[in-house]
Amino acid sequence: VGRVGTEAHAAGLASLAAMIASDFGNPQLLIQELGPRDDPAFAAIRAAQHQVAAALDDVHIGALMLDTDMIDSVHLDPTSTAIAATRMAESVLSLLGVAAAVPDIRIGT
Repeated sequence: VGRVGTEAHAAGLASLAAMIASDFGNPQLLIQELGPRDDPAFAAIRAAQHQVAAALDDVHIGALMLDTDMIDSVHLDPTSTAIAATRMAESVLSLLGVAAAVPDIRIGT
């Protein structure tokens, strides 16, 4: 993961976005930001995600994840998964121009 650097990841992600646009007519794409693993390789991927979102009008970061917790080196914990889902739903609604509150789906709230 991330061993090829930010520019290579950005090129690959931009290429994927172009293929999706070609196949589906320029849909809005939301990227789930890579989680908070403290690893230079993950940082390179996150940087590429943000670079592509800034460069392409139809690509957006749907949920920022650096303030969430992990259960291991790859997966978000249950609370952070709920936070990610809520943030992504809010991003979709915002992209669609819908001003609606997304309920907090975390257990115990």
